[in-house]
Amino acid sequence: MILRGRLLVAPAATLAAAALWAAGAQAASIRGTLTNKTTGRPGEATLVRLLDVAKGMDQIATLTNVHGEFVFQNVPAVAMPPYLIQVQAAGVIYSERVPVPADQEVQVAVDVYDATDSMRDVSVDIFHVVFQRSGDHVEVAELIELQNNSTPPKAVWRDPGPVRLTVPADVHGEPEVTAGSGPMPLKLELVETDSAGVFAIPYAIKPGQTRLFVRYLMGYNDERLTWSSSLDLPAADVNVMVSPADIAVTGAGLAPAQGAAPMQGFAIYKGSALAAGQVFAVSLAGGMAVAASEQSGSAGSIQVRPNRFSQGAVPVMILAGLAALMLVGLAYGLSRTPAVAAVDGVSSRAAALEALGRLEDRYVSGEIDRSTFEHQREQLHERLLHPHAEPGSHGRPAHGRSKAARKG
Repeated sequence: MILRGRLLVAPAATLAAAALWAAGAQAASIRGTLTNKTTGRPGEATLVRLLDVAKGMDQIATLTNVHGEFVFQNVPAVAMPPYLIQVQAAGVIYSERVPVPADQEVQVAVDVYDATDSMRDVSVDIFHVVFQRSGDHVEVAELIELQNNSTPPKAVWRDPGPVRLTVPADVHGEPEVTAGSGPMPLKLELVETDSAGVFAIPYAIKPGQTRLFVRYLMGYNDERLTWSSSLDLPAADVNVMVSPADIAVTGAGLAPAQGAAPMQGFAIYKGSALAAGQVFAVSLAGGMAVAASEQSGSAGSIQVRPNRFSQGAVPVMILAGLAALMLVGLAYGLSRTPAVAAVDGVSSRAAALEALGRLEDRYVSGEIDRSTFEHQREQLHERLLHPHAEPGSHGRPAHGRSKAARKG
């Protein structure tokens, strides 16, 4: 059975849609198939939604009680950013991003699974924590890489989220969370549980690999910090990275990593395996906060924080996935934040690094809100990654555009 959905344009989007048609844009259609990979049969979904990423995830069409196939008709053509098709099946949400060229029918396949609340076949392959000092605060980033080896394959879900972790009580602002089993993750919010200090990540663990990324800021008063966290699953591969490298690091079971590739500005420590629910604690002390190690390219020197995520190489074994999640999570979050004045006068890499430090200082002090902080930080990260891009190109080369699709 094929369900057909007609475009539902919200009142606020009517003028924009009319302008699009006036400019000569042609309609297209999206034809999708659902496959239940647990049973090998056509999939069933209680809800299929078509969302406009460029308009802050506006819902523009909806289908209910879908079996096997679905069609969205009269969809305004758009290439980048693509639309997001969101499928809800057995309480689990699956997402597929799809560009819609003009006057064409686009085919999209979405795999769904039966759901279970059993965590028996889920393991934590990686639990890595990165600490980066920036002035009087420290940015903490946790990467949790999960593997779902269920047979037959099933998605794991339990309310309010299958993975539970503790978050320090003295975090500045709200933690940022991204999760995904594909190359482009989704931005989420932690959900409180009935246990004090324990939060759930509301993202189903699909068969195969799932990456969870949690980031937040903590104060570094008197140049000291004691951090602790725990997972409700055992973790075998535990690592800690600290920047700058001269920060003193102590913790039960922590030792300098032997044979690790040297990293400019980072110290790497290997941790002991953790049992489910075991508290993992790390204490930091000292460390150089600011160094005049780079020049601005103009007269005089600029004091910069030299060892941030976006500077230098990141060890592939430890943080390749974490860095990718951070950058694409920020790009996704940018589409959801209100327009904010552009960051002007940042033309060099050194200046961008210094501006990043100042921006975090302003956020921690309460001078700017989170939306402004996220938006301007994304602009600065783009400047670091693409220092020769023209202003206003959002980091893309002046004569080209990225065509990467994403799947969450």
